[in-house]
Amino acid sequence: MTTTLAILTAIFNTLWQAAALAGLVWLALKCLRINAATRCVIWWSVLATIVVLPVAPRLAEWWHQAQVATTMSHRSEDVSAADFYMSQPEADGQPAIVTLSENRTAKWPLAIVALWAAVLLYRLTRIGRSYFHLRGVKRKATRSELPLPQTGRSARLLVSREIASPMAVGFLHSAVIIPENLTEHITREELDQILLHEAAHLARRDDWWNLVARLLGAFLTLHPIAWWILRQIENEREAACDDWVVARTGAVRTYAEVL
Repeated sequence: MTTTLAILTAIFNTLWQAAALAGLVWLALKCLRINAATRCVIWWSVLATIVVLPVAPRLAEWWHQAQVATTMSHRSEDVSAADFYMSQPEADGQPAIVTLSENRTAKWPLAIVALWAAVLLYRLTRIGRSYFHLRGVKRKATRSELPLPQTGRSARLLVSREIASPMAVGFLHSAVIIPENLTEHITREELDQILLHEAAHLARRDDWWNLVARLLGAFLTLHPIAWWILRQIENEREAACDDWVVARTGAVRTYAEVL
């Protein structure tokens, strides 16, 4: 119970810091002219910072103690015990914003952990089901003879009747899958634009990054700031693919009409 309470206290005490950091970054990105790919990297950095925030004081204390121990090991053996204890780091004087007290009747920390574990299991199950569903779609799809844009990765173009919109699926056997009746409703030029967008996801390795984002979303399922940042990452990922297409074609108007 003590460990659970300490973890919850650390998370609650850093929520305001996470919100402030995310808000400042959001405001800065609104004011600065930065491409979507760079914004995506910035949001990943902010997410990493927020994940580390709850354990940052512990890491700082551990590092300081390691430095003190290293310094003391180089001193002569006749250093007095008083000198040693005087060199120990002082207790962190930063007051906690939220102080959670433990008592014998407090059951809410375990209730929160149980809720987190249940939602985590549910989300991990959904990730697993999505993976095996996509494997089945790829296995049943037929190969198209149309060429895919070069992305630096070996990929196939597949046609399936089991999907409603184009998608890029990757990992070890990359592919772009399009609906079977898609070519009946669009022109070849529009199809090329769509294939470029999906190929951009493969070129950026968004399949792997999307998996990382979904796993982090499962583990951080009760952290509202982390979930908001993951949404920003998703939006910037799509915008970065749009920029990738426009940079290679220059056809802004045509691509906007396709979208």
